[in-house]
Amino acid sequence: KQELDNTVEELTLDKEQLQEEKESLEDRYEELKLDTETAQMEVEEMRMELEHAKAAQEAAMQAATEAPTGTTEGDGPSNEAQDHASNLSIQNARLRDALIRLREQSS
Repeated sequence: KQELDNTVEELTLDKEQLQEEKESLEDRYEELKLDTETAQMEVEEMRMELEHAKAAQEAAMQAATEAPTGTTEGDGPSNEAQDHASNLSIQNARLRDALIRLREQSS
């Protein structure tokens, strides 16, 4: 009888411990789910920023090629347009890197 009572008590303690672990894991799951959703939203925002930057870069490149040829540089785009295109290229590269990092984090 005593041995049976001890076994029941141990099983009850084991059950309580397993329930606590289950609750902890469920909480962790919810946290990870929120982190994933947040990362996905950030990825989508960065995609939109990247698309916007690409469009701006294309517009800058087109404006640079259509710039008047009477500049002091002679034929070719103006320094301002080249700087703008260069800045957009750098921004695109940074956005691509950030997207890659976010994808890795959410995996």
